[in-house]
Amino acid sequence: GKVSGVGFTDKTFKNLGEVFSGEWTLGAINWLRVMAEESNYSDEQKQSLRDDADYMRDAIEHELLQIVPTQKAPGNNFGVKYSNRRYWIPFGWWANSIQSTASTAWAVAVDKSWNPLRLGGKMTSV
Repeated sequence: GKVSGVGFTDKTFKNLGEVFSGEWTLGAINWLRVMAEESNYSDEQKQSLRDDADYMRDAIEHELLQIVPTQKAPGNNFGVKYSNRRYWIPFGWWANSIQSTASTAWAVAVDKSWNPLRLGGKMTSV
């Protein structure tokens, strides 16, 4: 099966449904792309990793991308929400369904194939 994203869903909240984070999902996309780039997996396995990353990126686009008019300027403001719904995170804060600088920054890095976890943005782990 396919995974839309990475998040915080607690099994005790069955009626809530899937809760996923833009920031965490985009970090997972980065990781999958690094694995596909530098691993010893077969070409078929590497393509599967890329396909999973692309599927999650599409989920971000359809469920977490928010486009709002820019105030006092022409054009629109594009941002990625922190999560797809409000949810208490066990780390001590609420995940809110609002635009997030962290999620949006990850989206820019992922879309530019720039790894923020490596100096120079190389798609490697070391």
